Amino acid sequence: MADNKLMVPATTIVNTPIGVIQVTPTFVQPVVVTGSVTVVQPITIAQPVDVIIAQSTTATVTAIVVTTSPTVLLVTNLARVGFAVQNTTDIVFVKLDSTCSTALYSYELPKKGILEIENYVGPVTAITATGSVTVMVTEKV
Repeated sequence: MADNKLMVPATTIVNTPIGVIQVTPTFVQPVVVTGSVTVVQPITIAQPVDVIIAQSTTATVTAIVVTTSPTVLLVTNLARVGFAVQNTTDIVFVKLDSTCSTALYSYELPKKGILEIENYVGPVTAITATGSVTVMVTEKV
């Protein structure tokens, strides 16, 4: 299904932040959905539903110096659809959280290593064991 349309049986859908969409009459019809969707009553979907996820249209690249103290690479961003971190010179420890250490991390990124993550909107931090390293961070929104 094209154009980000969702085929649903007639029911009430809360479409945040735009408001409430009343789908009537009681047959299947297209509804364009933007934002979060919460079903306010139980529904049964009798046919397959195609959900099309919006693709990234903007990417911002930032050079960040990571040191032996936890360094924030990305803050929480609910609009983020993915990000990439490219290491330039030495091992960097990356964690999907607001803090990290060389003992507790999500990924050990080697020299010239690239880490790509999709569908994570929370904070990302990094740390080195010694010295400092510049990493290239690309955030896709």
